Amino acid sequence: MKKLIVELEPNEIIKKNFQSVLEKVETLELVELLKLDLKQKTKLAIVNFHVKEGFTFEDIDIPSTAETMSIISSHNNRYTCLAKVKVLRAFHGVLAQFDIDIIWDVPIILNNQKMVFSIIADDVNAKKFIEAIKVVGDIIKITFQGTDYSGFNLLHSLTERQKEIVIEAKRSGYYDYPRKLNGDQLAKKLGISKPALIEHLRKAEKRIINFILAGY
Repeated sequence: MKKLIVELEPNEIIKKNFQSVLEKVETLELVELLKLDLKQKTKLAIVNFHVKEGFTFEDIDIPSTAETMSIISSHNNRYTCLAKVKVLRAFHGVLAQFDIDIIWDVPIILNNQKMVFSIIADDVNAKKFIEAIKVVGDIIKITFQGTDYSGFNLLHSLTERQKEIVIEAKRSGYYDYPRKLNGDQLAKKLGISKPALIEHLRKAEKRIINFILAGY
């Protein structure tokens, strides 16, 4: 099993149907897909609307495909809603292609620049999904991440040396506030120069951030 994060440029059908929404919404973010009913051609999901400055949720032109749209909570410009939405008629003919063994994951987002879909699947179903999702746009990037469910996936994105240094930095209190030891002390403890330490930490931190924010 692996996690796929697929970034696409939306096609004209998607752009047309969401144009009025994205005039006032910065990003649509699916928090959790509760149900995808291929027979009824509906989706039930928890969705975050990140509204542009100067607008409120009431200003949004909700698409006619939305059967239910109820605000659960709001904070500043973010509105979290329970949404039941009909699949666009233009995609009814290809819905059967999504009747595959996948687990929907996050991030799933839509903005004016791109769409992002995330799933967990084996190799066979991952390939099926990649082919099926092309119906909504042109693929820009595909990111693969391991899924061993051990809780240490982030560490697997690091080299052994980076992992060793980051773990020691954490254990020694380098990331505490206030720090229990500084860069010079940590470098001495690891037996490397301070410039080498900083380089390892920056590369490791970048990999961790890229892993967490893949698709954003």
